Amino acid sequence: QSPWSSYASPCWWETMKRPIYEDSDSDTEGPAFDSEDEESLDRFFQSTVRSQTSEMGDVLLSVLEGKTCALAEALLRSGPEALGRLMGLLRVNAMALHAQVASEDGDAEVSKGMAIYSVTSAMNHDPAANCFVSSDPAYPQRCLVRTLRPIEPEEELCIDYLQGSPYSMEQRNQVLLQQYGIVA
Repeated sequence: QSPWSSYASPCWWETMKRPIYEDSDSDTEGPAFDSEDEESLDRFFQSTVRSQTSEMGDVLLSVLEGKTCALAEALLRSGPEALGRLMGLLRVNAMALHAQVASEDGDAEVSKGMAIYSVTSAMNHDPAANCFVSSDPAYPQRCLVRTLRPIEPEEELCIDYLQGSPYSMEQRNQVLLQQYGIVA
């Protein structure tokens, strides 16, 4: 059994929604789908991601063959759900960051990426957060948690998981529900 199996994180394919593309150049609307068709497409998308996760696990097992990495081997041999749950944990705890890296000509360039910080991974969401997270591109290994207002003794420090996102309130609520299981 994996060390993270006690966490309630869903498999990562359960937190994903299939992409829906709109053709902004078209004057005609595409085919209308009823809710049963939509649910069928969602199930197909999640099934496909699950299959790809299983294939990825098989590839990783072949790469690790002959190497001593007991935890990784146990994870990969326990099926796609274990790998999917680990990926789900990583996905919901990863934060976007910008890092300054030296280019070949010596100038500093900003590179985008993802990072997981132990402090923010333990923080809960609140739409009326009392803290926010920031970082300095020169020191991406550091995560700064700053308060938005004075904090009372024993008050929980919370962040807005979607701080700075371009989503509407309806879209935010969908992301919170799908990725984090939070009903807004």
